[in-house]
Amino acid sequence: HAWWPSAGPHSVGLLAVLPKPDNAQAFFHRSALNAAREAAGQSGGLRMVVTAENWKNDALHELIEYFADSHIPMVEQRRVFAGFLIHPAFCQPWHARLAEKSKVGCAAISGGVGGSTGAVSVHSECFSIRRHEVTNVAQAVVITKDPSPGGHHNHHHSSELVIPLDHLLRFICRLGRADREMPIGMVYAQLNRLRGLLLDGEMLNNTTDTAIHADEALAFRMKRLLDQLSSLGYSLPMQGRVPLRFQGLSELVAAVEAENSQLIEDGRHA
Repeated sequence: HAWWPSAGPHSVGLLAVLPKPDNAQAFFHRSALNAAREAAGQSGGLRMVVTAENWKNDALHELIEYFADSHIPMVEQRRVFAGFLIHPAFCQPWHARLAEKSKVGCAAISGGVGGSTGAVSVHSECFSIRRHEVTNVAQAVVITKDPSPGGHHNHHHSSELVIPLDHLLRFICRLGRADREMPIGMVYAQLNRLRGLLLDGEMLNNTTDTAIHADEALAFRMKRLLDQLSSLGYSLPMQGRVPLRFQGLSELVAAVEAENSQLIEDGRHA
């Protein structure tokens, strides 16, 4: 589903995030833009929505003019909010049919948890999903209280290294230290990253050190995973290997995927 004004139900959007507008033309060749415009044909053409922090930047205006010369006009401009880019998924207009799909999906999930459609559905001992009392649409992920409030060391056992869910969400989704609730859309925006952590953790647990060192790409993935653990304040023991487990993460990913199943399915078919 597209996020620009007057977009139709079958419109497709491409999100490009650039560190700065300088030399962006090198990524968007004129021939590629012309080919894309011709491919769009009579279906409505190409449109551009621009989000930027400094609208007085000359390079930004040159980039907009560059696209305009290729008959790709800017139909909306947005500003960076509090230093963060707002993902277009949060700016989509409200559609009754999308609300109905979400309501049906949420009702099905709630039906599997005690058979009720109350304001809260529990998916794990680490978190629950808070819903709108009237529409039953999922609104927020509520983190339950950490069962081991003593700190990081309580989770580093000799048998396994456990990463608490609230510590992970503070690092990935910028959950505040005193916050126990965050919009479910913020978790959905980081879904690929959370999936990647699960896959990398499983790969680390099921692969020997010899196999990791023999595969350069795999070794890079595992180093990146260890760097992320270090940023969280955790590390694997220097001697020997212990399993790595992200507490409640697989349940959270499954819950968010289920809540947004229609959106994910539409994206795969786009």
